[in-house]
Amino acid sequence: MSSSIITSITDNLFKMSKFYHKRFILIILFCVILFYMPILLNPNLVLERGNDLQEQFWPIFHFIKVQILVNHQFPLWNNLWFAGMPLLQDPQFSFFYIPNIIFLLLPIGSAFIITFILHTFLGALGILLISRKVFNLSETSSLFTALLFIFSPKLAGFLEAGHPGLIESYGVIPYVILGTLMLAKSKRKIWILLLSISLAAIFFTHTIIFLISLVACLILYAICVLPHNIKQFKSFFISLCLTFGF
Repeated sequence: MSSSIITSITDNLFKMSKFYHKRFILIILFCVILFYMPILLNPNLVLERGNDLQEQFWPIFHFIKVQILVNHQFPLWNNLWFAGMPLLQDPQFSFFYIPNIIFLLLPIGSAFIITFILHTFLGALGILLISRKVFNLSETSSLFTALLFIFSPKLAGFLEAGHPGLIESYGVIPYVILGTLMLAKSKRKIWILLLSISLAAIFFTHTIIFLISLVACLILYAICVLPHNIKQFKSFFISLCLTFGF
């Protein structure tokens, strides 16, 4: 069911983008690799920086991986820190965020780097779609906006802080914006699903960013819809219900 939903969303996103030539994807991919090149050449720049990634997230992800692969159990509670801390209830270490499965398949350090690159790449594609199809910018301007997203000082700051949740949510936020704005124009189910899935993804990466995104997209949707037809809030309400269902 989930795979068919994701496939449907992907197909519709690409169908709406006639300008989506291979060169745009290749340029964005090249710039993402360029941005992460220092880390690819020397992973310790981010993995051994003495920040949250090294001191908090790496040990927790390692603990979860050992519990699942070695002890064959779901670690609901981390009993190694102080009096213990919940794991299943903490969205930052959620088992329900599908991309996190990569940590079970690859070395944890490599998984972190691949996750950062993947989310940055997908986020840049989302910005490209928003710029072109929502704000009707030219192809060149849309591409330039996507590149600004990649080389943003904010993203560099997230890497410096070593917080995977911030980097992952940074890559998902463009799809929250896209889903909100397109849902304000159309009641198509595809936009309801896109908004709900992207909001759920942010919930599983960073709770505070989720709350901010939820309020922001509600305000944005209200601004776009209220002048036209308040009854369109039904679609937004359905999307929120699906969000908490996911």
